[in-house]
Amino acid sequence: MRKLLLLLPVALSLTACGQREIKSGVTEPFPAKFSHIRSTILMPRCARCHSLVESRKLLLEKWVVPGDAMASELFESIDSGSMPPYGNKLLDEEVEAVRLWIEAGAPND
Repeated sequence: MRKLLLLLPVALSLTACGQREIKSGVTEPFPAKFSHIRSTILMPRCARCHSLVESRKLLLEKWVVPGDAMASELFESIDSGSMPPYGNKLLDEEVEAVRLWIEAGAPND
């Protein structure tokens, strides 16, 4: 019994570390909001080559079919892995956030 009590603080600290890891944002879903997608995905990953990501209106005119991710060139490009062509590909969570945003009608928040 005494050994169990001595191990309790260690077990609790390991559990707390795991919870912080989950709350770090790595495993949490990305919000499907244009402002978040623009600032965390499009601007750092796409704007170097595609200046149109700065404007939601231009993005909708050229790359997005609101309500239909599968018909949207933006989603097709990132889902297939053809974009971005340089550097790291988007995380699955990032691709899913873009899909959810488009499926929701690509609203402006």
